[in-house]
Amino acid sequence: CVQPTGEFCVQDPLSCGNDTTCDNVTGLCVIDRIECEPEAACAADEFCSPDTKRCSKPTNPGVKCDGGHPCNNRTVCDPLTMECVVHGALCQAPRAGCNASTYCEKQAKVCQTPTNTTCHSDANCTGAGQVCSVLTKLCVTNGENCTAICPADSYCSPTFKRCAKPIDADNGFLCTSGLQCGPDAVCCPLTQRCSTLGEFCFP
Repeated sequence: CVQPTGEFCVQDPLSCGNDTTCDNVTGLCVIDRIECEPEAACAADEFCSPDTKRCSKPTNPGVKCDGGHPCNNRTVCDPLTMECVVHGALCQAPRAGCNASTYCEKQAKVCQTPTNTTCHSDANCTGAGQVCSVLTKLCVTNGENCTAICPADSYCSPTFKRCAKPIDADNGFLCTSGLQCGPDAVCCPLTQRCSTLGEFCFP
C-alpha cells in the first residue's frame, strides 16, 4: 500500500523527492509504507481509495478535480488523490483504526483521546487514567490498539486527513484558530496544537 504526497509527477517521473517514487496509476509521488491485502485485488491501473473503499481508476492522472477541472457525470472526485476516477470493486485500504475524537500515537501504538490539559500545566497528568502524550504533550487517555500510518513525529488528523506534526508542543500553548499558528501551519481542532501538514492519511 502507498500513501500519496500530493505532488504530481506526470510530466517528470524523476521529480519525486527522497523516499518517494512516481506512481504510474495516479501520477502522484508516493511513499511505500504499509503491507496490505485488500478484499478484492484492484487492477494494475487502479488504486484502493480509503474514503470510498472502491478500486478507483483515474481518468486523467495528474490533473486535479478542482473548480477548473470538474469531473463529468461518469466519474467522481476522489478525496484522497483529488483526481477524477471511475469506481470498481469494493476494497479495503489501510487505516490507523482510531475514531474522529482520537489519534494514533506511534510510540504507544494506541488511540489516544486528548484533553485540553497540557503536560506543561500538569506534568503528572493527574486526571483519572491520564498519561502525558510523548507526541502532543497533552494529557490523554489511552484506548484501543492502532496502526500508526504517519511518521513518529506526526499523527493522522481526522479533520485534515493529513499527517499533522505538532510544533512548539512543549510551550503549553493551545490554539483555537490557524491564524495563531503562522503561515505554514494549521490549528488541529482535535489537539488544539499548531501543526504542519504532511502526507495524506486516513484515521
